[in-house]
Amino acid sequence: MSPSLLLWSLCCLLVGLGAFGLWPYVSDDALISLQYARHLAEGVGLIWNPTDAPVEGFSNPLWVLFEAGLISLGMAPLRVARALSMTGAVLLYRTATPGRPERTQTAVVLMVIMASALPFSVAAVAGLETTWVAALALLAARHHRNWRGAAALAALALLRADGLIFVFGAILGVVGSKFRQWIWDSSTRKELFRLVLPACIISILWFGFRGWYYGQWLPNTVALKMDLNIASTLRGAGYVCSALAATPLLPVLALVTLARRSLTPVERVALTMVSVWLVHVVVAGGDFMPGYRFFVPALALFALIAHAEVKRLMRKGPVWAMILLALAVGQIGLQTRDPLVSSQRFEAIVPPCAALGQSLAKMAQQQDPLIAVNMAGCLPFFSRLRALDMGGVNDRHIARSPIADAGSGWASHERGDGVYVLKRQPDLVQFCGPQGAVEPCFASGKELKGLPGFVDRYRLVQLQIHRTSRALVYIRVDSPAFGVARTETGWRVQPWLIAGGAGPVSQLTASGSMRLPIKAQQRLVWTLPEGVGPVTAVQQSGVRIDILPRSDGRQQLTLNAQIDTTLTAVQLTVHRP
Repeated sequence: MSPSLLLWSLCCLLVGLGAFGLWPYVSDDALISLQYARHLAEGVGLIWNPTDAPVEGFSNPLWVLFEAGLISLGMAPLRVARALSMTGAVLLYRTATPGRPERTQTAVVLMVIMASALPFSVAAVAGLETTWVAALALLAARHHRNWRGAAALAALALLRADGLIFVFGAILGVVGSKFRQWIWDSSTRKELFRLVLPACIISILWFGFRGWYYGQWLPNTVALKMDLNIASTLRGAGYVCSALAATPLLPVLALVTLARRSLTPVERVALTMVSVWLVHVVVAGGDFMPGYRFFVPALALFALIAHAEVKRLMRKGPVWAMILLALAVGQIGLQTRDPLVSSQRFEAIVPPCAALGQSLAKMAQQQDPLIAVNMAGCLPFFSRLRALDMGGVNDRHIARSPIADAGSGWASHERGDGVYVLKRQPDLVQFCGPQGAVEPCFASGKELKGLPGFVDRYRLVQLQIHRTSRALVYIRVDSPAFGVARTETGWRVQPWLIAGGAGPVSQLTASGSMRLPIKAQQRLVWTLPEGVGPVTAVQQSGVRIDILPRSDGRQQLTLNAQIDTTLTAVQLTVHRP
């Protein structure tokens, strides 16, 4: 087997092994990108909600365009995202390891060291563009003197909204490597011009498209991070320090290379690119998503610089290869204690989100309800219902709302406006993660939960959505799709409203209907909302339903189960005196 084929095979093997243990994990942000890509492939447009004004809630234009192209060919959206991110991981490993025959052993050891950094494996399965960003950054540094580097920088400029950071780093690297010749050497200026011109053209074209299509010059994701301050910068510095502590091997080897000798032009460009990128990550406030995704490009560039030190140690004998491999194993153990790469953070969001989303879509039928969520990818993608992003990534108003205590919350999730959310009257509200929560985690939810209008009009509901998963959601009681709906003779009440969050667990069936299992002698009490009544209830088999008046003019529904039974929608008829 040729050395090149051997290294390609090893890349695929390492990516596959890393993905095996993390396969259930998919990033919620990947589902946001897929939402835009699917709508573009279907001819709806590059938008999140088909019925709302366009908003650029994604930060990876080229990635979304590639996904849309593959989806339009008939490929499943989620498989498209996973296949692209894993392909990028294979390319990343191979780009970091030159395949000359005399360097094969060095390349193998360096690949294993890279594979021991779990952020690479997380990025491979997350369904995002992270692996491609890292691979293109490597290509840009390694080939900054020819068309390959220029093409890589141009792709980076469109692959991420902050891809121009790498272009700026490459400029500094080229200028720094030939600083003494800068005034007299015109060839250096031409080289620099050829390197950055394609990226500048691509950026200008997308900038113009954004202004024309979205009516704003910066993406919505950038607006979320505009309030820079010392607190958020310190949070970003802590993020980078934690990433360095979790994956120290490549940065240390790169530092040794830097200390032992002068850097080559390629290494100097890589060093400036990684330095500028890390400064950007610090100023932007870091991230809270698992896997240190913003540190992956830095690790890749560290690997390029560390290659020289790995090669030097390999020349000293096989014992050093064993030492490096042992250090790689130790790095894996070190990461198991880090909260951003420990296995507990990689929950499988797809099964519960798919089950809940698809059932809600069937239940809604033609009602066109609005759901308000914190995880803007999960439930909107699988339900295909209109959604309100309470975090502001896909909402212009929230993305520009003031931050009460900047730097104290989660990065890019500190903005919110509970009053605005309540005015939109969402039919369903889900706080926090894919399975919901009683208490909100983010700003919009915290404001919303304390508003009288929310307390009066929304009811906590507990659902069995998967074989082993339950979800907590708040339902607007007068929602035609999920609450009390008007019928020809009266009203229809969904059983989950009667049960509430403290009662028996409601079950969503595959057909989109609602069932409430009730035990014999169980008693449930619920006050009907204003505007519903005076009514009488239809008697149901095994259940006695009483409607009693209250002093405030509203009516109280009391349900008494006589046997073990399952309750479906309760039909209330208008009382005719």
